[in-house]
Amino acid sequence: MTQFTFTWQKSSSNGRICNAKISVCQLLGGMLKETRQATLVQCNLV
Repeated sequence: MTQFTFTWQKSSSNGRICNAKISVCQLLGGMLKETRQATLVQCNLV
């Protein structure tokens, strides 16, 4: 079992990209969490 984590910037300019990545994360059963800096979103796939 491997753990895969990806982090991306959350901003108004790439909001659609961000939403797509959130959808992919949820489809893959990943755990979504926002980092302490609210501009970053992290997805953990186990």
